[in-house]
Amino acid sequence: MIVDIKQAKKKKIPCAIASASKNATMILEQLNIKDYFNVIVDPHSLSKGKPDPEIFLTAANFIDVLPNEAIGFEDSQAGITALNSANIFSVGISSKDNLVGADLRVDSFEKINFEQLLSL
Repeated sequence: MIVDIKQAKKKKIPCAIASASKNATMILEQLNIKDYFNVIVDPHSLSKGKPDPEIFLTAANFIDVLPNEAIGFEDSQAGITALNSANIFSVGISSKDNLVGADLRVDSFEKINFEQLLSL
């Protein structure tokens, strides 16, 4: 995943984290990748949680990207439902076939082809 984040930054593609975790900032800092993201949207700033699309629409708005031009990565069914409701291309990250409705499903971030995603 870090390679793709670096590619996105190099290509000046804005990236946002839309996390249900209140610890997202701390986790990104510990992983030393916080600076790769333009914004972090967490539950503190929202009125509704997933599967409501508010978190993803807020993130897209902050980075000035139209929802239909965004790509979202999710590991939960509620997140896939929210992305689809927001009209954001949904990539389900799961080793199981349990993310119904994902536009693309992969077993792990390592299986994502960055250039292929950009061509969608």
